[in-house]
Amino acid sequence: MTPARAVALGVFDGVHVGHRRVLEALLASGLPAAVVTYDPHPVAGTPLLSTVERRLELLIDAGIGDVQVVVPGGEPELGGALLVGGPGSGAQLTVPLVEGVSSQRVRDLARAAELGAAASMLARPFEVEGVVVHGEHRGRELGFPTANLDGVETRLLPPRGIYAGAVRDHRAAISIGVNPQFGGETLHVEAHLLDFDGDLYGQRLVVELWERLRDELVFESVAALVEAIGLDVERTRLAARPA
Repeated sequence: MTPARAVALGVFDGVHVGHRRVLEALLASGLPAAVVTYDPHPVAGTPLLSTVERRLELLIDAGIGDVQVVVPGGEPELGGALLVGGPGSGAQLTVPLVEGVSSQRVRDLARAAELGAAASMLARPFEVEGVVVHGEHRGRELGFPTANLDGVETRLLPPRGIYAGAVRDHRAAISIGVNPQFGGETLHVEAHLLDFDGDLYGQRLVVELWERLRDELVFESVAALVEAIGLDVERTRLAARPA
């Protein structure tokens, strides 16, 4: 009997170029393609590169219209499917692995702020996502309003510091840190969207991180901080989006 679908099983965290090789094999099989993705991560405590919502978006963008989200140990609905996977997976259609590419390798690169290398493995810039919530509004008081992201606690984040990147169609200067200038202790991800004036509260944002600009610092005065932020914005205007 001819299998009804070609199916790949895995976490697919980040949907990197290795994952995409598997997805391409699914689509090339001539059968309807499906993916089973596991949530939460089977290894408890693993910081994720992408939320389930973002993972689904990336899988659909790659051409997979049938995606099942299953808890680890759960039983996906496979029927008489042709299983597609990497060497040693026991799959019926084996796809060669992309050498040196894995979700863990992307995590390691991001932790080292090697965002260009991480982007090459993801085939897009490294991302952080979350819902915009009210913060202390200090950025607005300083003349640089920011979108403060909630829900980043379980995400894999690069080191604390200031980054150039983008949100939607706007370049953005992004702070990952605790705001030590004002005695902060809680980690925040905040994005100042350049040339943007609008209300983003309650909206989910996907923030691209392109380049690390500097460490998070304590300045001698608030005026010196404002000057530094101004320089961050100008450097963000000149930053190149990693391929």
